[in-house]
Amino acid sequence: MSRILNGARLGAFLVFAILIPALAGATTIAQNSSWTVTRPGATQTLRVVAYGDSIFAGYTSSTTIARRAGPYVVGEYCAAAQGQNYQVHRRCQSGGVASDVYNRIHSTTDRAFMQDASTRIVTFEMCGNDYLQARSSFKSASGTCNYTGLNTAFANCKNFTQLAMNDINQFANANTKLKIVSNLYYPGFNADNTSPAAYPDCAAGRTRTRPRRALPVMAADARRGPACPNPSSGAHSWRPPSKARCM
Repeated sequence: MSRILNGARLGAFLVFAILIPALAGATTIAQNSSWTVTRPGATQTLRVVAYGDSIFAGYTSSTTIARRAGPYVVGEYCAAAQGQNYQVHRRCQSGGVASDVYNRIHSTTDRAFMQDASTRIVTFEMCGNDYLQARSSFKSASGTCNYTGLNTAFANCKNFTQLAMNDINQFANANTKLKIVSNLYYPGFNADNTSPAAYPDCAAGRTRTRPRRALPVMAADARRGPACPNPSSGAHSWRPPSKARCM
């Protein structure tokens, strides 16, 4: 971690998880918080800024959140690695789909947090609720097969992930050393994969479990990778996860 933080001019790292967003399909809730991880002898207070849905918010209810959600843990690791205080700012929209998270990143109020000179890490996650809503719709479908929900979730996730990374590349303070993109795919996978219920896959002409149809869509999205800067042109291009770190 210290090597990345001290040596990276511009970082991006792609993380995948299979989690269940708490509020998919419900009214979204703005949940913002700030905590400081302190270290004895620290001479600086540096900053982690996180944008996302209920996963990064640490959602437990409409009025409460957990402190030790992902961004706070990032702050703990960084504080331990560098011996400095880390202030963790979470600007989150619980229940939000990819467009909701992007709108928070793009807003003047919320992007101001990553423009502060103390910022060292900017991280965001999105897409879990897009796929959760698509899964719910697909799961309850009957009769003629309709993949519109899955395809729309895929398109939106790909589009807003790219837009969000472009915004962060543009607006994050020049002191930022690491940028992390976390895409949360396939909430409810275990339930779908172990359930005896199957559905008729029209494209395949036979009955399959739901993951057999949904996973290829999500995997195609995953292979896109994060937006990384091209040092020679200053433009941004997509790279696969194995080459996602931009140094």
